Amino acid sequence: TIRRKHGINQKHLLFSLDPIVNQEEIRDTSAASGGSGSFFFFSSNGKYIIKTIRREEKKVFLKILPKYHDYIMTHSNSLLTRVFGIFKVRSFVSNPIYLLLMENIHQVPHQFIQANYDLKGSTYHRYTDNCAESTDEESEAAWKKILKDVNFLEREKTVQLHADDCSRLQFQLEQDIQFLLSVKVMDYSISLVKAHMPARLLEEYDSFPFVSRNILTTQ
Repeated sequence: TIRRKHGINQKHLLFSLDPIVNQEEIRDTSAASGGSGSFFFFSSNGKYIIKTIRREEKKVFLKILPKYHDYIMTHSNSLLTRVFGIFKVRSFVSNPIYLLLMENIHQVPHQFIQANYDLKGSTYHRYTDNCAESTDEESEAAWKKILKDVNFLEREKTVQLHADDCSRLQFQLEQDIQFLLSVKVMDYSISLVKAHMPARLLEEYDSFPFVSRNILTTQ
């Protein structure tokens, strides 16, 4: 039902995840591994992410799935990631692998991304080393380097939002947090991307909740 609500059909999904179309992305999968030890695969069209999860994580998500489904279906502006499926891959030579299929919340072409932040509201162990500002030649790989709270404070310090956007964002964050509290989930972060995009592409983001031109462009 969540897939249908977001206009995703089986044909589009299979094409987006076709191994032939995604050969380069498959080679880059190990380079995008997260701090949790999970591996992340980004589809070539930028629409989807596949993340490996542990069996315990799978059990937790399936337990909260009914409430998650109802919340996402009734809160279209929620900032929570949309999950489109959980899959189990069996092998004769290793333990089963669990995969989480979800939307790529950025939907920003990689070549325009200048910085990719994972923010938890803490400075304890929240710094990524070797993260100097990317040059033009390195910008294509900037999206792979996950920066953290201290990096954000050093490089950006603040994010400018219109007053109305700020109020709507705060309201939605409070709603999302209340939902997470209700299902007893506390491990969370906010994903923030800094990108420099051509004006012609910004029109595609006008309908995205809480997307600000001040965030997506650099002056």
